[in-house]
Amino acid sequence: MTRGELSFEAADQLGKRVDAPFKERTTVRGENVRVERAGRKPMQFSLKRAPELRALLVGFSALLAGDQGALRKHFRIAVEGSDARWAILLDPIDKRIRARIRRITVIGGGNAPRCFSVEQADDDASLMLVDAAAAEPLPSALELPALLAFCRQDPR
Repeated sequence: MTRGELSFEAADQLGKRVDAPFKERTTVRGENVRVERAGRKPMQFSLKRAPELRALLVGFSALLAGDQGALRKHFRIAVEGSDARWAILLDPIDKRIRARIRRITVIGGGNAPRCFSVEQADDDASLMLVDAAAAEPLPSALELPALLAFCRQDPR
């Protein structure tokens, strides 16, 4: 499990900082991606080489901007739950992206997300906890079903 911070600066700019168990910074600016990891030479590549990263950037940008048109252009969208506790399920439309990402799920309550989950086509997954959820104790089983249940719980 890694710990760090994701930052959204603009529609085509995203940053990710990993603090533990290693130090790493990833920056996306337009089509360019730069990865800097402690003790290693920085890497740079184009988003054209990383369609899954482009899908994440488009998905996060459209979600944060409230741009349903952009979301619908790239994802099939389903919404579950109520205003108090909800989930937005984003399934990539493009088959090349689906070959890498099965689904992006945003789980939250009220007007605030708690977790972003990215399920990869190879059955691997990543989960980002947002704001207060990141400070709460995690379940003892660090497996996707238990973590998704943690994200769906009422934080009050």
